[in-house]
Amino acid sequence: MSNSAVREGAKTTLLVIVAFIALLAVISGVVIGGWEAGWWFRQQDTTRTTDMIRHSVSAQNSYVDDVENSLTQLKALGVQLDDPNLDPAQKPGLEGEKTAIINQTCIVARKIDPSEMQPDIAQFLATDCTVTP
Repeated sequence: MSNSAVREGAKTTLLVIVAFIALLAVISGVVIGGWEAGWWFRQQDTTRTTDMIRHSVSAQNSYVDDVENSLTQLKALGVQLDDPNLDPAQKPGLEGEKTAIINQTCIVARKIDPSEMQPDIAQFLATDCTVTP
């Protein structure tokens, strides 16, 4: 075998090795890219499903009912706090309870779709829920 034949064989072998490494890099890129795309699609599907559930009629009705019940509680607490016969020692506790109910009600009220928003809830959001969480 001549020197040129050995060189040609070495070049061919080197070319095959480089092509093989390039092929492995391409395959790895496709596999990793597909895996990442799968995670991205799964996240999009989860977000879509969550939005569908959150905007469903039953969820919206539940949010409205919760807020209406809380508004009723807040009115009752307002009456108690305005009572001139209220023991001054009870006032801080009732005010703390009122603040907690307002905070929780604001969280739920923000989940209500504008198409389902009732005037009293919209008024509550505008006046009592001015700070965004």
